[in-house]
Amino acid sequence: MDHHLPAAYQKYLDAAPERQIGTLRPVMVESVAEGDTGVLVRFMGSEVHAMTSQTVPFGEIREEHME
Repeated sequence: MDHHLPAAYQKYLDAAPERQIGTLRPVMVESVAEGDTGVLVRFMGSEVHAMTSQTVPFGEIREEHME
């Protein structure tokens, strides 16, 4: 069953490369379950990491690009 994701999350997933969806979607679902955290996506070279974050408002996504 697909969880109801905020519009910003769904839009982000729709634009994401397919290889990243498996990393992103579970964190977005966790954010919805928590109800008070947003999603932080870190790009580290060719790797992508996602986590819930208290520093990102619920329903929003913030990207960080690290070299």
